[in-house]
Amino acid sequence: MHWYLEQIAVERRAPLPDEDRIAQLTADRTVAYQDLQRLEEATREEEDRLAALDAARLRELES
Repeated sequence: MHWYLEQIAVERRAPLPDEDRIAQLTADRTVAYQDLQRLEEATREEEDRLAALDAARLRELES
């Protein structure tokens, strides 16, 4: 979540903010937040699935 917030802030401060990138980052942050919300009542299988999705997201963000 923090990474998305940082990237959105950086883009908004840019001399020519990329509104499409801001929209995509915001949408991605929303999905990540929804995943966190689902963890509260998730089954073990759902927790494993969400953990795998988060790991894949992190690898993509770091590349």
